[in-house]
Amino acid sequence: MGGELAEKLRGSWVERVSGEDDLFIKAFIYEERGDYREAAHYYLEDAQKLEEEGEHRLAAVGYASAARCFELAGDRDSARHCYSESSRLFSGFNSRALLRRAAMYRERVLKFSSRELEKPSRLREKQP
Repeated sequence: MGGELAEKLRGSWVERVSGEDDLFIKAFIYEERGDYREAAHYYLEDAQKLEEEGEHRLAAVGYASAARCFELAGDRDSARHCYSESSRLFSGFNSRALLRRAAMYRERVLKFSSRELEKPSRLREKQP
């Protein structure tokens, strides 16, 4: 399924309407193709642009999408940073649903941090 949707979208109305400037659509297509690092780059660029424009809710979604792609690409530090940024932006809203979402992202950051802290000790335990 990974690249099927991306292939369907290539040359479709979605790509034509969004144009080459729509970073989110570009990111989505790369994600569907399984190129998570490139997708993360575009999601992150889009999130930063939206944050500068004051579109904090959309930026938070972009950071969360970038974080997920960085996680899938194995880049835990970048994923942790993006989850933190998403959480920071979601925390600025009073909606219960958004606050729950922010708490979820904070939890993911903590989970990443604890995994990273456990990694070296697990490696040492395996050595004779």
